[in-house]
Amino acid sequence: MSNNMNSAIQTINLSAWYGNKQALKNVSMSLEENKITAIIGPSGCGKSTFIRCINRMNDLIDNFRTRGEILIYDKDVRYIDPVELRKSVGMVFQKPNPFPKSIYENVAFGPRIHGINSNRLDAIVEESLKKAALWDEVNDRLNDNAMELSGGQQQRLCIARALAVKPKIILFDEPCSALDPISTSKIEDLMLELKEEYTQVIVTHNMQQAARVSDYTAFFLYGELVEYGETRQIFKKPREKSTEDYIIGRFG
Repeated sequence: MSNNMNSAIQTINLSAWYGNKQALKNVSMSLEENKITAIIGPSGCGKSTFIRCINRMNDLIDNFRTRGEILIYDKDVRYIDPVELRKSVGMVFQKPNPFPKSIYENVAFGPRIHGINSNRLDAIVEESLKKAALWDEVNDRLNDNAMELSGGQQQRLCIARALAVKPKIILFDEPCSALDPISTSKIEDLMLELKEEYTQVIVTHNMQQAARVSDYTAFFLYGELVEYGETRQIFKKPREKSTEDYIIGRFG
């Protein structure tokens, strides 16, 4: 990994605990701007904890604490207002979670909260749905309930909702695990298109997905960062035996 790359996210000796259970152990890494970084590893290895630390989602959990630093564009997240932080660091979850409102209101929700007035909302909704590759499928039914969309459409709507507040970074926590192969392919294509404008981090159990979409891959095991490098290198010539064993399916 080059030290002079443009870091969007940097962690320095990041450790995390749920009560007495340590979930992350001294994780230090730099995630490059406008690239896709995949976080892989078996269940319980700290993947989701890691990305939820980036936008302080874990702050909402009782007895959760961290030590070390997380920098977003060189700013320590501990000193950024959580609302502002989550505006610049959007998140898409494992299961699509649209609000039980219209398609339009789902996308307009964030900009409204941040004080954007209604005469600009139409343009923001259209732009966000286009970026999420959903506009052509829903532009004639924006007032329909979002819950009527298919699972794949709901997940793209959640991506549009994240994009509507103009984030710099998007975190994906296993965004395709509940989707069929066609919907998964659409989300992956979308991630590759969004790379020009956004830094993306994806937690995935799907090795093929990590290989298809990511520029860099980080392998976590027992809360530790075992290996981190360019995806091609990690998948073709991993330095650590445990990385190779995981990728070829010896455990996981």
